[in-house]
Amino acid sequence: MNESLIKLTGIRRIDEDHQQLFTIMRQLIQGRPTRENPDPMVTALRSYVAHHFDREYQLMVRMNYATEEMQKHLLAHARFSDRVAQFAEAVQQEGDGASTELDQMVKTIRAEMGAMDVHHLKPDRQMAAYLLQWLVTHTNSVDQAMVQSMRRDHPQTVFDEFEVEASG
Repeated sequence: MNESLIKLTGIRRIDEDHQQLFTIMRQLIQGRPTRENPDPMVTALRSYVAHHFDREYQLMVRMNYATEEMQKHLLAHARFSDRVAQFAEAVQQEGDGASTELDQMVKTIRAEMGAMDVHHLKPDRQMAAYLLQWLVTHTNSVDQAMVQSMRRDHPQTVFDEFEVEASG
């Protein structure tokens, strides 16, 4: 699995964020955070997701992105942020409850996203794999559509030089 799975948007900061998120999630799949040894990648994922989603929000506002499409996009971000928070909390719980909660989360994600062959992975790694799948799917469809719409609506804007700082 490599970063080339994610299509570039042509907006440097957004593309860099996507690559960083991909790297963090790939490292989560390879690691196993526990309450005794919480993986700094879980913390990094939560922080970077919030940072990146804020950056995309600021871009949508500055470019007057269509309200209905922006609301759908922001709802997808909110759901993903909730999943990341649930994942972070579940992997850091003590005892058997963590595995049970992760198993339930994986079942819910499977129902939402379709089958993904990760049954050979432990529940925490399965969850990380589903988060990674979401990132690839979202960036390659929803983010691409957003950027295409912005390019169509603002043809004079040089997006590869466009800088959008996250507000947080």
